[in-house]
Amino acid sequence: HEKPAPVKRWSEAAGAGKPRSGNQASQYRAMLLASSIGLSVVVAILFGLFGGIFLDKWLGTRPWLTVAGLAVGVAAGFYNLFVMSARIDRAQREDADER
Repeated sequence: HEKPAPVKRWSEAAGAGKPRSGNQASQYRAMLLASSIGLSVVVAILFGLFGGIFLDKWLGTRPWLTVAGLAVGVAAGFYNLFVMSARIDRAQREDADER
């Protein structure tokens, strides 16, 4: 089964089927961590916001717990941002030390 010409050219250019070097694997790991930063920040903020909305409806304290939940979510989102950035930085330094 032969691949269509454009797919074959793309996969050859991308190095499909070739073993990855350690440097290339570490770059992919760093890109994966970096791409997950935005998602973790958004999820933390939404979790705090919807948690606050739920508690406001349940306890009848509108809008105070929504504001508090949003603040906690933003703080958790920034905490995730800093933790994941530190992981990326540490991984890049370890890779530089290996070279």
